[in-house]
Amino acid sequence: MTTQQPTILGQLTEEENQTLTTLRGRTDQVVYNIGQVALQQHRLMANIDAMEAQARGVLQDAGKRLGIPDGVPWSVTNEGFAIQAATPTQQVTVPTPAEDEPKTPKE
Repeated sequence: MTTQQPTILGQLTEEENQTLTTLRGRTDQVVYNIGQVALQQHRLMANIDAMEAQARGVLQDAGKRLGIPDGVPWSVTNEGFAIQAATPTQQVTVPTPAEDEPKTPKE
């Protein structure tokens, strides 16, 4: 079996060849960095999953402590109140603190 030699069309200058070598190296570094960022993203997403699981555990424990039956939809307000979630046929109203004085438009 014989191997055919490639046909040489010419030679790059030293500067062209060095530029291409530098660009290949920089490209390899960018690919490496992309891999590092992807790994970091994966780890951050795993952290989010762990925190969400912890939050679910806190909510399950709170629901048991408050005597909320399984299957009852509920949520927590920013103030820490457990409220029953609204269903399509009902609305839940959360009281808000009254304002000191009603605001009237300036004339």
